[in-house]
Amino acid sequence: TYILGAEEDGYFGIVVETGEIDGDGRADLLAVQWADAATSAEGSGVVHLFYGASLGLSPTTTASADVSIASTADSNQLTALAILGDQGSDGTAELVVGASAADFEEASPGAVYLLTSSVFGHASDVEDAALVITGVQDGGQFGAAVADVGDIDGDGVNDLAIGAPDADAVSIWLSGSLTATGWVSADDG
Repeated sequence: TYILGAEEDGYFGIVVETGEIDGDGRADLLAVQWADAATSAEGSGVVHLFYGASLGLSPTTTASADVSIASTADSNQLTALAILGDQGSDGTAELVVGASAADFEEASPGAVYLLTSSVFGHASDVEDAALVITGVQDGGQFGAAVADVGDIDGDGVNDLAIGAPDADAVSIWLSGSLTATGWVSADDG
């Protein structure tokens, strides 16, 4: 089977991740499409979520995604995805989206969006995330890479690594700091 992007030269599949999101025991598929004129801003993108139960053996398109979450901020190109172990004790995983060129007030430090299961079921924009972590160095590409790194601190909840290659840095966010809500700076991690 295969999934086709909604538009030509849309870079659908530029970032792909699989894992269990919805709690049904079947792997789910996440894929980013950079250009989607219908739902995202120029230079941004859309995360499409396909639940494992809905993926069949027939070809399909991004229009059949179970959930699509856009980035409506200009130049907020989505560059990384990770499925992070349950942070909120609700039995479902969280979705982490990196946007390494995210712009904020004339600077482009990058950002990471943590979408909890209660948010990504009905969110339409990554900025609706429960937690947004902004980079601190202009051009540092914070969020170029994100990864579930397991339980580093031994508290029983997985932790998150975030790469910022142009700042020559990787930051580790322990699960306790990921339960905050709103906007925080990478310096706060």
